[in-house]
Amino acid sequence: MKGLVCSAEWSPRKEYEVSELEKRIKKAKNGNMVFKNPRLELKDIPEPEVGPRDVLIKVKACGICGTDLHFIETDNEGYMEFPGWCRFPIVIGHEISGIIEEKGKMVRGLEVGDRVCSEQMLWCGECDYCKSGHVAQCRYMEELGVNVNGGIAEYTTVKGMHCWKINDLENAYEGDQEKVFAAAATIEPTSVAYKAIFDEPGGFYPGANVAVYGAGPIGLSAIQIFRTSGAARIICFETIANRKKLARNMGADYVFDPTEVSPHSEVMRVTDGEGVDFQLEAAGALDRTMKEMELSMSIGGKISLVGLGPKNPQLDASRMQFYASQLTGTVGHGGKGIFKNVIRLMAGGKINTLPCIKKKFPLEKAMDAIEEAGKRKGGKIMVIME
Repeated sequence: MKGLVCSAEWSPRKEYEVSELEKRIKKAKNGNMVFKNPRLELKDIPEPEVGPRDVLIKVKACGICGTDLHFIETDNEGYMEFPGWCRFPIVIGHEISGIIEEKGKMVRGLEVGDRVCSEQMLWCGECDYCKSGHVAQCRYMEELGVNVNGGIAEYTTVKGMHCWKINDLENAYEGDQEKVFAAAATIEPTSVAYKAIFDEPGGFYPGANVAVYGAGPIGLSAIQIFRTSGAARIICFETIANRKKLARNMGADYVFDPTEVSPHSEVMRVTDGEGVDFQLEAAGALDRTMKEMELSMSIGGKISLVGLGPKNPQLDASRMQFYASQLTGTVGHGGKGIFKNVIRLMAGGKINTLPCIKKKFPLEKAMDAIEEAGKRKGGKIMVIME
């Protein structure tokens, strides 16, 4: 079968002390400190084996994420930009949907022929963190398309426990299979936004003023979730023209370029000095956005951090304290039925992510898809399989 494979050289930086675990499993805790000269190739690879708890998915759609781009984007020394746990070579791609073609003997609740999407964060379900409900902090986390083979391929395998049926999307998209699978491939980033709003931070009351920094797939999904959940004013900050347009189309009431205005001044202007009750940082630019968010807070305001960036911000702790505010970090999307709720919202027509999809490429043009996504002109780039 064909798969888009990323390879890289194991070449730890001189200043980086590689742990014994990293040496043994050839999996780096900080990819940008170890892996050098990454390269992509669409190549023939063996079809994956199906374990007793696995399902074999014939992939129908796979979105390209910023993570995929960070694997191949490098610094001046040739080291990849991706900072997290990773191993190579690996089939990339984690925003997937498809059809189950085979299942292991211990898989329950799924059948051959089911249309499904998959979680990207493959939590174990057995460690103390998972059993305590913190599956995004799983001790033995694997990640689809990051350290186990992913979905820009004809087939992939995941454990049945990480799959969700998407049959309910059939009516929402009037049986149009390409639309069904394309929408289902956006459930993963939409679930990240859902978790970042409702899980750790605890959500917001209808009628709240909210702000979103960054109108990538997660920020755009958040705008729709805010809209359907009753936010009164939705303010978005984004620098890319196409993304600003998408933010308006998705339901933002105000869209500003933060390089052209003072974000906190605009927030105070449009909220009549009240500030915002909930802010989502999805830009991964905390060194620039944190101060603006602090100055934009209402009393009791919440800030949820989901964007990952290379620089840490300075924090005005006293302001957070005296404003009785809440700062929450969040990663991933797993647990608590989040995927199920996002699927219900899509099936009920409450959110529609299809307008976010800018271009679709067949698998044989996957390299072109990566190149197009790397231009960062706004909108989701997707690989569609036969």
